[in-house]
Amino acid sequence: QRLKTSRPFEKAYLREVLAVWGHKKFEKIRTAVLNENLLLPGMSDSQCNIEFLAHLTASVQQSMDVHLGEKARSSKRCELMKVPNYLFKDFGAHGAQMTVIEETITYMRDENIRDLEELQDLMWGEEEEEDFTHMPLLKKISAALIKKGFYSRPVVFFSKELTENGGKNAKEKLEQFRKWASDLRATVTQNEEKATHIVVADTDDMEETEEFFCRQVDQHHPQKKHVTPDLAYVHWWFFPDSYDDWVPQAEVEGEYTQEVRKTKWIVCVRWLRDSYKFNEWMNELDYEPDEDL
Repeated sequence: QRLKTSRPFEKAYLREVLAVWGHKKFEKIRTAVLNENLLLPGMSDSQCNIEFLAHLTASVQQSMDVHLGEKARSSKRCELMKVPNYLFKDFGAHGAQMTVIEETITYMRDENIRDLEELQDLMWGEEEEEDFTHMPLLKKISAALIKKGFYSRPVVFFSKELTENGGKNAKEKLEQFRKWASDLRATVTQNEEKATHIVVADTDDMEETEEFFCRQVDQHHPQKKHVTPDLAYVHWWFFPDSYDDWVPQAEVEGEYTQEVRKTKWIVCVRWLRDSYKFNEWMNELDYEPDEDL
């Protein structure tokens, strides 16, 4: 793990699309886009290249950060959550990113948005406004990803220990937790067996500190090492996956381990609190209770 003394970077996806090796991940998607004739009016096959598709999805991610992220207006955040970042790592021909691209290009056609530059101007604008004109696109993307089964909203069960061992004002705190879950459009269940997330009390390691640690979740070994060093893709503990970043491999300690997504989690209350704070479902691995504490 690597210690960082300042807040994590927040726009790794914008840097990634500037790299040729980042563009190459879109080759299968480009083939699918051309096969389905998902082109803008007047666009040739050669103009619909992997660089265009990479910048298109990065534009959507940036728009979600501007209008739905931690610093966005509450009037916008209450309309929609950011979609999980791992969906933007699905580069299959019929995967989640293909769905994002399909919905975005269809919207551009319907709204007569002529090119990528115009899209960026529209999607990144209105940052200080209470409303966002193009929120319907972000909602269409989210709905399509859910409908196609790429992700689903959590079903939350609150452990009885939250009230039994919660001390003073335990019931009031539980109502706050329920409100967070409701505001984030999660389902709250009384049946533990049906839950995807069982929420328990915070353990001592959930306390906030001024130090930031990361774990490596991916890696890139460039062919021209004299031009670009080996890179590590890291996740910062207690920050959303959308803050994950590429850093020089030499600066990261510890082994690379691939993260595995489970269908049922036990997480501390801080998982829900931070999800509400960032308007994005947090990485559950950061919030599993430490049974040794």
